[in-house]
Amino acid sequence: MLDALLKDRKALALSVSLHFIIIVAIVINFEFFDKPKPAQMGSQVETIQAKVIDSQQLKESKFKSNKAKAEQQKKDLEKVALEKNRIDSELKKQKENKAQAQIKKLEERKKATQAKKKALLKKEKDDKLKEQLKAEKKAQVKALADKKAADIKQAKAAEKKLADEKKKQADEKKKLIAEKRRQAEQDKKRKEANLKLQIAAEESRQRLSLLTDAYSAAIRQKVKRNWRRPQESAKIDSCEVRVLQGPGGIILDVTFGACNGGTNAYRASIENAVYKAEPLPKPSDAALFDREIIFIFSPK
Repeated sequence: MLDALLKDRKALALSVSLHFIIIVAIVINFEFFDKPKPAQMGSQVETIQAKVIDSQQLKESKFKSNKAKAEQQKKDLEKVALEKNRIDSELKKQKENKAQAQIKKLEERKKATQAKKKALLKKEKDDKLKEQLKAEKKAQVKALADKKAADIKQAKAAEKKLADEKKKQADEKKKLIAEKRRQAEQDKKRKEANLKLQIAAEESRQRLSLLTDAYSAAIRQKVKRNWRRPQESAKIDSCEVRVLQGPGGIILDVTFGACNGGTNAYRASIENAVYKAEPLPKPSDAALFDREIIFIFSPK
């Protein structure tokens, strides 16, 4: 019966409450059952007359009786409290055990569910792995076929590219040979042209040099024709004469450079001869005209 009550919490609590109420009721009403029933007036008179009780002894006896009852009630209440605590402790323990059992059952159920789920996931994973391996194998076969086709295509393309490259190199070689020939011809023509230009320049330089010499000689001769030797001069060396002229051979200034052994009178005679030679002779080529004419005057 106790096991049935422990399984049903409400019934157990109700049973404990009823027992507690009954025990309290018994303790509280104990003195009522212990009291003598009231007698009729006639019998009380007879009892008083029959037996005289010492009032002091009665009081002491009643006091002792009440004290014993109080102590007994206290003990009974303590027993009730102990019983109640024991029942509460047992209920609590049973409740904890039941909770632990439920937790353990839930954990076992959870473990079983997890194991089942793990098994399903493993099976699903294995199936997916098989499908993946199958797909990978199929992809590998296709990739090998594609690679083989690509290699063949690449080999043909490389062969064609090599042929094109050889043809291109041959064409470039032909172009290079033609370009070398063209450059050689151009170099030859350029060298011939440069040689002609050099010859022409040398001829022009020589011609200009001759014309310049002739121009300087004409000026020097005209100055010399107008020169008069100073009386105090004995041996006279040559002098460098610098003449600044303007358009038409007009003389603007006369200066001297190196004039070894020359006196002032000698230089003055040359300066007078230059001014007398104005206008100076014109060059045969206008390009030879120079504002500053330098020549060596020598009386010899």
